[in-house]
Amino acid sequence: MCIRDRIIDVLKRQHRGMSMKDVEELVNHFLLMKYREVIIYLWEMNGEYTKCVDEFLSSSDILIASKVFDWLQHINILLEDDTENLSALKNDVQKRIRQLLKIDVDRTVGLMNTWFELQHENIIDQLKDQPSLQLEYVERMLNENEKEITKASK
Repeated sequence: MCIRDRIIDVLKRQHRGMSMKDVEELVNHFLLMKYREVIIYLWEMNGEYTKCVDEFLSSSDILIASKVFDWLQHINILLEDDTENLSALKNDVQKRIRQLLKIDVDRTVGLMNTWFELQHENIIDQLKDQPSLQLEYVERMLNENEKEITKASK
């Protein structure tokens, strides 16, 4: 078991008694050590979901940054009964669409299809100042939804 896994295991057992101040001190400590996934876990256990997303997105390591998509699927299930927090997270994620697209266009389109089924116009409008990213999003969105588009046009 690597040190990161051991740290997370200890945190899982002891997080209930931690104050926000304790969490912030640990986050600052782990930032210096570059234990990004531990930081994400700390934010998640305190309901700071947007900070988790930002932590993934601020990673210069594409492998860590791309884990945001799996984490968002996980948190979507975790928060399915907490519509207020899930809705707030979805709004924050939509604001970060440019960063998500730079990590993985296909997974971003899949996420947007799942979370914002009929809001593609809003997303496309958000990308108006980056035409190449906007075009790539539209192309992938059309490819992913080709079957539904064909069925609807018949």
